[in-house]
Amino acid sequence: MIAGVWSELTTNSAVKVTLKSLRAVTDPAHHYFSGHGAERVWPAALVLANHLSDNYAGQPEWSKVVELGAGTGLPSFVMSRSGCPSATVTDVPWLVPLMEFNIQANFESDDCCRPSAMPLRWGSDVDAKKVMHHIGGAPDIVIAADIIYRREDFDALISTLTTLGARKVVMAVTERGGVVADFMHRLELEGWDLEANMVFMGAEQAVILEVTPTWTPIDGMPNAEEVFVAPKRRMGRSPNNSESEGRRQRPRLTRSVPCQ
Repeated sequence: MIAGVWSELTTNSAVKVTLKSLRAVTDPAHHYFSGHGAERVWPAALVLANHLSDNYAGQPEWSKVVELGAGTGLPSFVMSRSGCPSATVTDVPWLVPLMEFNIQANFESDDCCRPSAMPLRWGSDVDAKKVMHHIGGAPDIVIAADIIYRREDFDALISTLTTLGARKVVMAVTERGGVVADFMHRLELEGWDLEANMVFMGAEQAVILEVTPTWTPIDGMPNAEEVFVAPKRRMGRSPNNSESEGRRQRPRLTRSVPCQ
């Protein structure tokens, strides 16, 4: 199948992230793949790839990576090119072949750091646990670019993040009508710690979200009914704090940095 459709897809060899040249295979006209993830490499993916390269790539503690809504998978490829031995790009089932095209375009078949592609539908514990079984437990880090644009996806996305049980979630997202701010507020109400930084991409802006669970993940238990052990109360809050969750202020962006 790959050989048959390769010439009709668009291969962009000009995508450069830091010093790592990568090729992106896309389907702008949707001849074979539906959905926004097949169209192009979105600016937020470049922002995330640069952020990962500067802060996470090549560090052993982040050796198991899962990317949600990966599309072309460029952020994961940056991690793999830096020596990450286990990067798994995931998306809806019909985009798995596109992710495989992109893996083939950037990695030799015998590359020990070659990523893998799997379907992962948000809200599906079955899909999430299959990914966890494939990588041998919970990922160290979950990454995603530009996946926050519909409020109706919040429940399914947070459910999947909880099931995967990573120690860190890193996203690059573009604000659209307050949706990102609402998602950040929802995460805080659900008991996640987060830091948000604005990054400028020329005339556009993206937000880097660094999200950490405030409970203890149980690693190596992909088939467990309970993936997390919840604390008795939120970390960092006084037990005498009677502030209502519904009255808490939304998180603010902490600083602005340019995108290199």
